[in-house]
Amino acid sequence: MLARSRQGIPDTVSSDVRCISSRGSLTDWRILQELLRGEDVVGGLAAGVELISAHGSVIASLPGHPPQHELARSILDVRGLLSAARDDVIGKPFAESIKSALRTEWWPSLNSLQKAAYRASSVSERGIYKEVMLEWMGLGHDVGLDGKERKRHEHEAAQRCSWAACMWHRTTPGESVKLKACQGCGQVRYCGRECQKSDWNKGGHRTKCRRLK
Repeated sequence: MLARSRQGIPDTVSSDVRCISSRGSLTDWRILQELLRGEDVVGGLAAGVELISAHGSVIASLPGHPPQHELARSILDVRGLLSAARDDVIGKPFAESIKSALRTEWWPSLNSLQKAAYRASSVSERGIYKEVMLEWMGLGHDVGLDGKERKRHEHEAAQRCSWAACMWHRTTPGESVKLKACQGCGQVRYCGRECQKSDWNKGGHRTKCRRLK
């Protein structure tokens, strides 16, 4: 269900799903649940949010229909699907799977958007992040997520690798993986030297670490 546009931005929810969301009948819910899992939908949206966060400055210069509009619309569509599913016996498990997936994906992706908006070099670039952020925050609010998620994720982050592209960034590693704190600030941890170098050179920790000193 995930496609990629000419600009390389994922179409996180296809036009077929958007069509289903606009009708919302019992038959459509049965079809929808055969096609998608809630975690697939949330994972696709979160991937889109992370891409917007990482490449907003490039996206701002792209011709044609802005990808952030499509992503914001997709999130809005999922909010509609979620609202309809909650009150439907058949759709309720789908709604619960979306909620469960959001507990993992929502705050880290929102945090990425907030950081990107803070670093934005222009009003137009900042507007890209805020457009997506408004709907992403709304989706979290729809399932009862709030500031407490930040505390929960900060607690979990202390047990995970800080490099965003690492497999241990979203999942707590086993005892065989030993995390080591950054010797500069002591605030972040890494599972190995490669992740530490990547976060320093690509993830922005170089600037953050110096600011904390």
